[in-house]
Amino acid sequence: MPPPSAPHHDEQISELLWVLWIEWEWSQGAWSACWQIIKYAIHSGFRHATAGIRITDSEPLATEKLQMMRSLEKRAKPLTYSQIMVRAIAKHMLQSTPVGEDLQASLHLFTDAFADQTMPQRQLLAGKCMMFVTMAQCAAKKSKIRTRDLTVVTSQFLDCFPDDTCLLRCLSDQTRHDKLHKYVRDVMETFMKGNMSHWKEFHWMELILTDVASATSVERVRAHFDRALHIFPGSEQIWKAALAYEVRILQGTKIKQKEYDRIKYLAYQAIRVELRSTYLSTMQWQLVCLLAPMFLGGLMAMPSDGLIAKRASKCNGHQELCNRKYSNITYIGAHDSYAVGDQYTDVAANQVTNVTSQLTDGIRLLQIQGHNSSKGATSDNPSGISLCHTSCALMNGGTLESYLGDVASFLKSNPNEVVTIIIANVENIAASEWDKGFKKAGLNNMAYTTTQETIAKDDWPTLQNMINKNQRLVVLIDNQADLDSANYILPEFKNVWENPYDQTNSNFNCTPDRYDGNTKQMMYLINHFLDENKEILGANIKSPDVNALNDTNSVDAIIKDASQCASDTNYYPTYVLVDFYTAGNGTVFEAVAQMNGVNYVSKPLSKPSSKSQESSAQTYTAPTLAMCMAVLFVTVLTWM
Repeated sequence: MPPPSAPHHDEQISELLWVLWIEWEWSQGAWSACWQIIKYAIHSGFRHATAGIRITDSEPLATEKLQMMRSLEKRAKPLTYSQIMVRAIAKHMLQSTPVGEDLQASLHLFTDAFADQTMPQRQLLAGKCMMFVTMAQCAAKKSKIRTRDLTVVTSQFLDCFPDDTCLLRCLSDQTRHDKLHKYVRDVMETFMKGNMSHWKEFHWMELILTDVASATSVERVRAHFDRALHIFPGSEQIWKAALAYEVRILQGTKIKQKEYDRIKYLAYQAIRVELRSTYLSTMQWQLVCLLAPMFLGGLMAMPSDGLIAKRASKCNGHQELCNRKYSNITYIGAHDSYAVGDQYTDVAANQVTNVTSQLTDGIRLLQIQGHNSSKGATSDNPSGISLCHTSCALMNGGTLESYLGDVASFLKSNPNEVVTIIIANVENIAASEWDKGFKKAGLNNMAYTTTQETIAKDDWPTLQNMINKNQRLVVLIDNQADLDSANYILPEFKNVWENPYDQTNSNFNCTPDRYDGNTKQMMYLINHFLDENKEILGANIKSPDVNALNDTNSVDAIIKDASQCASDTNYYPTYVLVDFYTAGNGTVFEAVAQMNGVNYVSKPLSKPSSKSQESSAQTYTAPTLAMCMAVLFVTVLTWM
């Protein structure tokens, strides 16, 4: 991005005058006036400052600091607008640095970052916000700042300076909420000393601690922990922090069964991550259940129905997914799920098992493609739609109603499962026609309904909520959605964006390719299947690269693809679409389990490969696990 053009000289001076004015009021201890001026500055776009205002230090400063500040003022005049802001921020940090500390550190943080005298507009905005809000924070004892504002600014600031801990330290000074105070302070200090795998991991932890310090509701803090752990399932520190938070807030109380199960789950995951193990055996899980009360029993009253609590009902196979939002879970999907055939001889096949087997094995996203039937509508096929791959002459997967009947049977037999269908409406068939097929199968009464075309990612219900209402089928269509005709067939690209499909390179492209709206507010789907060019009857077509299936469907390949996207979006994809999901004998399900932060248990698939892969996870004896459990809880208790 080219550097922003420098504004008129008067605008530069006006900007600098705002800085000096606020600093002057601040130095006089006029907290309320300082906060009002900050608001005026923001509303005016940092223009029209009153001329003639000069900074007057009310407190004596060390000669070295005073000289450095004056040097900054002199150097500001010939600089660009961006550089003025950088120097102003550095000056502010110098003024707040105690005499005797290293005065160069704050200055170098900024001058080194922008040595080439360029500054993208986004970073410029973050710099302005950081300066004004940090000033307000330093006066927060008398002028309170809203947590929401701080969160937004923190995100922008860390995007520019991921290694800075200024706001985190300032937050620590404001934390005065009884039993949570020591927790927040100690966890923050731990994070400042520890190694973070990604600076966004640090940002998520800071956001959570901001909520805790602001006495935000427990459910909100838990939701943020769940979101962070979904993005960073391998973060040992976040798992431990989440466990410590639960122990702290429940100290001295009689906890409910649901809360106790959450503590056990967090302990399980924290140990799994610490051991770098893919999963823990049944015996090891029992040991977690036994050890948890031993370490937590002195802090809280355990549930009265036994030492090892009964597991709550599961949602999509895992109890820990029940309280997560539908949009905050990753689902593995079958690309062209109706196109069933031999992967080596049927050029139009994308799967080797039928839809019932797919759902039984764990597929939770079904992608279909509809075409007008040459026979037209019939009593068994009132929609007149057939599921075909490109052409019904090439691959005909049967009628829509027959396919949906199998889906309905599965949902009726599995009341705790939520399934998604994405429709490729290549012939622009009206939603009212699709509705006939869903009604014939009885799925319209089991589908998630809404009155709005666009649902923000954070506004989706939890799986438990959908199960309770028996709205366990989400239906998305790529075009011709019409909520007046069918209020459950939602427009895909207003709610989900996709990366390019028909890719032929294993370094998958994660750029948004098809969407209609703000992608930052959407779920997204990655097309994780490789094609190759084939010549058939003189025509050049793309078909699945079956020779690369084991590599494409491997855990490493899927995690690599999803992590690349997550580094851009801050969260894993909601859907991962694959060809021939049985290739790898369960690796696609293992990869999604890792992204969801849940335990993966291998099981035979409907058509398993001839050679099962041995788990590469390390094994641990019960004494080793017990020792790790003890160390874990001792660590947690030191945070309380």
